[in-house]
Amino acid sequence: MCRLARILAAALLATLPVAAASSWPDDPQAEMDVRLHPDDGRLEGRLTLQLPDEGPFSLAVGPGYRIDEVALDAGSAEKLGQRGVILRPGEATEARLRWSGEPGEESRGARLRPEGAWLAAEAGWYPRPAERRTGYRLNVTVPEPLQVVAEGTRVDERISDGLRRVEFRHPAPARGITLFAGEWEQRSRSVRHGTVHTFFPEHLAEHHDLYLEKTGAYLDEYSDWIGPPPHETYSVVAAPYPVGLAFAGFTALGEQVIPLPFIPETSLPHEVVHNWWGRGVYTDYDEGNWNEALTYYMGDYHQAAQRDTEQAQRLRGDWLRSQAALPDAADYPLSEFRHNRGTVDEIIGYQRGAQLFHTLRRSLGEAAFDQAVRRFYARHAHQEASWSDLETAFAGAAEDEGADAETVPALFEWFLSATRAPDLELDERTLEVAHEGDDRFRIRVDIAWDEDGYPVSVPVVLKGEDGRLDERDIRLQPGERTRIEFTSETAPRYLQADPDHHLYRQLALGEGVSILRDTLLAESVTLVASWDGLEAAAERALRGEVEPGAPDRDRPLLIVGPREAVSEHLEAIKACVTDRIRPVDRSPVAWASTTGGGQPLIALAAEDAEEAREALQRLARYGRHSYVGFGSGHDAETGLYNPADRHGLRLPLADQLDAD
Repeated sequence: MCRLARILAAALLATLPVAAASSWPDDPQAEMDVRLHPDDGRLEGRLTLQLPDEGPFSLAVGPGYRIDEVALDAGSAEKLGQRGVILRPGEATEARLRWSGEPGEESRGARLRPEGAWLAAEAGWYPRPAERRTGYRLNVTVPEPLQVVAEGTRVDERISDGLRRVEFRHPAPARGITLFAGEWEQRSRSVRHGTVHTFFPEHLAEHHDLYLEKTGAYLDEYSDWIGPPPHETYSVVAAPYPVGLAFAGFTALGEQVIPLPFIPETSLPHEVVHNWWGRGVYTDYDEGNWNEALTYYMGDYHQAAQRDTEQAQRLRGDWLRSQAALPDAADYPLSEFRHNRGTVDEIIGYQRGAQLFHTLRRSLGEAAFDQAVRRFYARHAHQEASWSDLETAFAGAAEDEGADAETVPALFEWFLSATRAPDLELDERTLEVAHEGDDRFRIRVDIAWDEDGYPVSVPVVLKGEDGRLDERDIRLQPGERTRIEFTSETAPRYLQADPDHHLYRQLALGEGVSILRDTLLAESVTLVASWDGLEAAAERALRGEVEPGAPDRDRPLLIVGPREAVSEHLEAIKACVTDRIRPVDRSPVAWASTTGGGQPLIALAAEDAEEAREALQRLARYGRHSYVGFGSGHDAETGLYNPADRHGLRLPLADQLDAD
């Protein structure tokens, strides 16, 4: 859909409530005043709670805190030790609590120090409801040198007597409240859909303008696409921890990553999209985690496609190559994905989930896709939603737009339950190429789709010497085989199915290339090292077991050593001839290959043991590449091998034409 159409659609949605606003007054509403004492590592607070009904209402604080006072205008209160209370209102009434304490320092997100604070909702730094969610107004007071950011809309800030007082509002039922404080410089910028803020330390001051510009652009772009943002402000906060976390109305990015040139194009839009998915519409985890897949597709993938069609194609190919590298024993259905614990979860929860949304968009069309995400958001903002709710939204949008609504449940059912990717076949045995006169060529071939697949639309391309001659989409049902025909007035050279990797499928023989992830995900890897003491670093890089040993052509290998020693080992195991030499003139350098027995391997050439150890510590982040030459810091030279010129889905036609 064009940008103007998205803006008009968003304007129409803006006339409707983002969620059922009339229901919010029926939910408990809280007003909190919190004072942080960073020098002492403690806080104290007051909570006023409006209770609209007579049902019991439980609250508790986390380790290190205590509820000091409880009062209820109508009803009774039962304290549960120092940290819990059950309120039993006799009617709609008001409750008041005081609490205080110190973070327990038992986990990430429980810190309050002179230089700042990180108080996660899960740490229980405020009286948190056990079952029902509340809307809230939060006032936080800190010493003036500190800035404070919390979930919700940032509505007011005052400074007096050396204290800073900031107000946040979240009138809809909220998942929780996370709060950060730090010695930051604050910058702000107004955009069409709200105000964006940056909170960076002095040494990152040069990055304010770029992040304000990019964040504002993303906030407007996704508001036009999805619907009005859940909050009127959005902030980017520099955290002294290596994190990238999304919250309602802000994101926390590690100070180390903010200066990296690719973060504003990749991680930042991902976190902004989470303002809608996961933090605007909450996730019903009983049916699995949908929000990471939708965020990854509309954030990371969409931005790559905006920059360059080749980048988007590379990402789609990465999804297929990563799936091919995933051991069967590690695979599981998308419906079972809950949280990202590593590469396996990223392949399933992010990439396979993104492939579902890409398939929906190709099958239903852009208009139906856009209407579905807007409908889903408008119906479920500030409420829990599931994969089933997404399916309902897509089915309704497909019907409204005249698209094939019957494919929607089939696609959801297949992608949520399947593990093995389906096979696509261009049957070369049925290939016919005829030269009918001086300027007419006819090509016929059978195409077949796996009986265990899903309804699919296969791009098939006829290529000549100077590019594409013809392209069409072939719709296939699971198990269907059909004969396709192309005609051309120019001599064709290749016929290729799904050349740009739009389908979730198996890679054809010869189409795949070796990538580092083939070995990184192996269940067990033999470490062949020229130096001692590398086993621990190798274990951190690889998913499976690492056992030191000798070169073995029938086992996955990690070969580490000086260039000459690595070359000797590769020769001994008859590694793929084309991948025996280091691909870039850097040191250290790691590259993927295969043994003579067809097992994956990584060769890592380094000058000494310390250089090898540092490379191993960075190796896992480059798994989607065939090779990486390491530089200092995050600098690296990467690349992907070229697939075979001829493979199962790329049929050369010149030989048959020459035979004619």
